[in-house]
Amino acid sequence: MSRISSSILLTLCLWLIASSVQAQGSVDLQLMARLYVSSDTHGHVADPVCRDGEDFEPTELARSLSALSMARHADPQSLMIDTGTILGPHAVARFAAQTEPAQLAALLADLGYDAIGFGETELGLPRSMLLDVARALRSRGVPLLATNLYCGPEAQDLCDALVDGVDGVPFFQVGRERIALFAFLTPEALGRVPPENTRGVRLAPLKESMIAAVRAARARGATAVIVSVQDGSGADAVSRVMANLAGVSAEDKPDLVLSAEAGAELIFARPATFRPPIASAPTRGTASVEVRRDTQRGIFDVLVQPMTPADSVHDPLSSFLDRMGRAYCERWGRALPGARLGADSLDADGMLDLTAGILLEATGAEIALLGRGVTDSTYEQAGDTPLTASDVFVALQYDDPLATATVPGTWLRTLARSLDPAKLLALGLSVSGANTATEKIKVNGRALELQGNYRIVTSSFLATGGDRLLPAGADFTLSHDLRVRGAVLDYLGRPRPGDPRESLPDLADRVEWSSRFDTDATFTGSSVRNPGDYTDSQLARENTAALGLGSTLAFAASSRSLAWDNTLTARYSVTQTGNGFDEGDDLISYRTNLRYRGWHSQTPEVYVPEPFLEAFVESEFTTSDTLGYHHLLVRPTLGFAFTLTSKLLLKLNGGFEVEALDPEASVLPGAGANLELKPWQLMRDGVRRVDVGLTVDYFVSDIGAANRQTLRARFDTTFTLSGSLSFALLVDLFGVRSGAGPFSIAINTTAALRFRFVGRRLAGS
Repeated sequence: MSRISSSILLTLCLWLIASSVQAQGSVDLQLMARLYVSSDTHGHVADPVCRDGEDFEPTELARSLSALSMARHADPQSLMIDTGTILGPHAVARFAAQTEPAQLAALLADLGYDAIGFGETELGLPRSMLLDVARALRSRGVPLLATNLYCGPEAQDLCDALVDGVDGVPFFQVGRERIALFAFLTPEALGRVPPENTRGVRLAPLKESMIAAVRAARARGATAVIVSVQDGSGADAVSRVMANLAGVSAEDKPDLVLSAEAGAELIFARPATFRPPIASAPTRGTASVEVRRDTQRGIFDVLVQPMTPADSVHDPLSSFLDRMGRAYCERWGRALPGARLGADSLDADGMLDLTAGILLEATGAEIALLGRGVTDSTYEQAGDTPLTASDVFVALQYDDPLATATVPGTWLRTLARSLDPAKLLALGLSVSGANTATEKIKVNGRALELQGNYRIVTSSFLATGGDRLLPAGADFTLSHDLRVRGAVLDYLGRPRPGDPRESLPDLADRVEWSSRFDTDATFTGSSVRNPGDYTDSQLARENTAALGLGSTLAFAASSRSLAWDNTLTARYSVTQTGNGFDEGDDLISYRTNLRYRGWHSQTPEVYVPEPFLEAFVESEFTTSDTLGYHHLLVRPTLGFAFTLTSKLLLKLNGGFEVEALDPEASVLPGAGANLELKPWQLMRDGVRRVDVGLTVDYFVSDIGAANRQTLRARFDTTFTLSGSLSFALLVDLFGVRSGAGPFSIAINTTAALRFRFVGRRLAGS
């Protein structure tokens, strides 16, 4: 929902609450039960300190849970419920679940919890850890509710530890009320957790599951049906609940819905035309929910109030934190050997950048894609202290398996054009002017090659469609060994001098090798058989055939400081008329250019040059009858190149040229200029597009004598049909002027079917 609709919903909620309070004097509201609810806590009950004799610093949530627990124990006509995430993903809860599941279960039971909802966080726990906690909770009489979860044979041990979809109706007796309590998790969660956690597990659709559960509860004598639903967050969670229950008959609806993650937007909603009421505790907080029956109208009314945190943390939570803190700091509080920070502090974004860089190093990928939600936004680390395992566990909330894929440049362009940096970190990929004429997309400082392939790394959550941040079409491979947090711990666990952020290689400094091979084929012909000796113009002509073939091989190597470009071109065509052959195009050329890019990389302005050395060689397949020797022109030059735009390069050069096979050849000094427009997209429609390119080479040789001027130019228009197949329209121009003589020009225009193959590789990947 939009911010405007969320504001409208909040206003409606407040108005309805006020209306309910005003109406209490005129209606008979009977208190049925009071619910004490915690929601979206992430298990964040303490912040690890692990220095100066202090282990844990309790959070405000810990004081809220203490207040909730005391209220629950003082109120026998109540239930205490968590709607999911109390088992993590925060490091403290995860450590307790991993090392002391029985103590964690005892804590939750002693706090007063009657039931805990099975949420996405719980589903994301390693299966063995989840089983240990669930079994310990069950032995303490605290069910882990998973109402729409079902297990196959390979996961039956999990369902045996939960209260799942086949376990019937969980009832809780509160005074004279027989309350049925259910917890539902959206099936979409299966695509957002590690694949090994979903083996043998099925989550039934929410709407059908809720209707079936409510019917079963009412058939078994429930006086009230309360459900917890984890499906979306904020106002979106409320709208999803309303959508799932739209059109459902009143008797098949629950009496109250607890939205597990709506607390960021509201704590209570009761739209005038919709029932049941929807309530939530504040995000990472607690609330009391009074459930009251309107005896006159036979409907339910609720009053939701956030709990005021206690002044301090009380037992059993305080004792638990003292005991767990010592074990936690002993195991995770020690400095990692390769994690001594420099002067700059490390926050959540900094940890995400560091993590992405480590994933590139671990997988040999060129681009790392990570959702901002991977890190805890509240994380902050002092700049001059080493990182500990605790820092990694606290900052990185999730530990999904890594997923890698090789994707085409077109996939990356789609990603770049829809990239939301506030939601997704794309380390190695940058874009400016997206979807405009000035669009620039770069990978590690280099222009994106649309027909090239790139290796990317991300989390299994994003790879399987989580948060819908990545385009479709990538074929990901999930790692069985590498995980997000595990890769970071492994890297920081290896001793190294200096800041780990500075030890990661900058991929812009690595050499990128690229190649392109184009083959242009042309053929025209006519065959005439005229035994009747007719005079029609279509018959009164000779047999003809014209065949042309042109190939261009371009290969290059580039880094932040150097660029080496090579282009080898060969063109040849013949025309048959009658019994003879006439040679048409005949050309072989090779250009190699080595540029120093260091100055321009540091100051990317138009006026900052790139010094270069270049060699140009031109020859022919056959010996020219007019020259008397085989044409072999050699032209070495040096000069400066200027990057006018990302697609346009101007080179100014000086050197000499010589006809190497001319018996009377002499070295002729000269100077010139070269203008290159790299393929520029003129228009696009799906996979079809039109690209134009231009190369103009002007050189004056024998300066001070003949002043021979030579112009070579090629205009290339490519109509891409699909993949490597395209139609090309080529215009080649060659012009010469010597001294005061006239300028002579030869122009070749060719329409050809083009086959293109592109390859690229980053050194070390």
